[in-house]
Amino acid sequence: MGKHLSESEVALVETMARAKKKPAAIVAKLSSVRAKARLPPVSESAVYRVLGGAAYQRGRKERRGRPRVLKPKDKRRLEAARKKLLKRAKSETRVTYEAVMADAKTKGSQKTVETFFRQDGVKWRPARTKPERTKDEQDRRLAQAETWARYPEEYWTEGVQGYLDNKSFAVPTTPAKAALLRKQNVAGHLRKASEGRNVECVKPKDKRMYIGVPSIEVAALVSPSTGTILMFEWIKKDIPGKKNWCGAYAKRMYEGPLKKALEEAYPELPYYVVIEDGDPNGYQTELGKAGKRKAKIRAKKLPPRTPNWQPLDYSIWKTIEGKALAPAKGKKAGKKYTKKTYFQRMKRIARGLSKDYVKKTCGAMKKRIQATLAAIPAGQVEKGD
Repeated sequence: MGKHLSESEVALVETMARAKKKPAAIVAKLSSVRAKARLPPVSESAVYRVLGGAAYQRGRKERRGRPRVLKPKDKRRLEAARKKLLKRAKSETRVTYEAVMADAKTKGSQKTVETFFRQDGVKWRPARTKPERTKDEQDRRLAQAETWARYPEEYWTEGVQGYLDNKSFAVPTTPAKAALLRKQNVAGHLRKASEGRNVECVKPKDKRMYIGVPSIEVAALVSPSTGTILMFEWIKKDIPGKKNWCGAYAKRMYEGPLKKALEEAYPELPYYVVIEDGDPNGYQTELGKAGKRKAKIRAKKLPPRTPNWQPLDYSIWKTIEGKALAPAKGKKAGKKYTKKTYFQRMKRIARGLSKDYVKKTCGAMKKRIQATLAAIPAGQVEKGD
């Protein structure tokens, strides 16, 4: 069923008729205009009625077809109910179409409501994940964001000598284990609904395959001004009685490889500004602080649970691991790794990262801090120290 000619379309027909255009050309022109708007083409009879002078009401209201079940006010109520129920659920329970319809007191079938939401861009999507913060942690994060947002953009690239972080990596000792680790990093597939159970579209349900897979803990320092990884150190847990990361390992790292890397990169500076997290087990211990003093490091502590302010967390670690897990080709295909050889591979990749990429990643700090503030209603941020 074609759509009635609009007032502008009737005017176009009359204009082309005065220009002595043939009816077929007029029909073709109108149809091409509708095609761009993804509308059905005009009917020839409608054009001939206008050309023949038949009675034609401009802007006539469409009365053909079944009446719409959802009126504009119904749609507004549905959208308001959806948002209200999401806030009320607090991501603890699932909000269903049935619940939204009941709250909005909307008539009609669920299929009609689903169609409306789908056309409005609303559909069932996987939940996004983010760190869970307490009220105190959230307040401290926002207060620090207000303080740090005042720093110029150049501070985060030139005024800071490095961003420091630790991360544990599973070591793919065989190609099969490497494939499992790669599957864990896939968020989704370009597929049809019917292809969901195909082998190539399925990923492991959980990370139980990590059991029995060795791991290594790595500490890295990325320099925003040089665009390089100044330090990429394997934290070997070889101190007697210290099986886990602690202040003793942090002190050894600060006074050893980290101090050496900073002195080589910035020999003229009297001290070094390093951004690190608030790790209470290593960085912020008394031993860790003693190591920083000896290495002439003036550390700036990130707010609790704020990985989106740490370039290593929000980009660089993922890039390094992705390249390290990439399937080997040629003679290296099927290669097996030990902790030592896998660390060496990761270190080569880290050292070979593009300087432009590293600088651009670190240069995003200012925008990320401002984005944190922009997402909070005015008046909810306390002054920082």
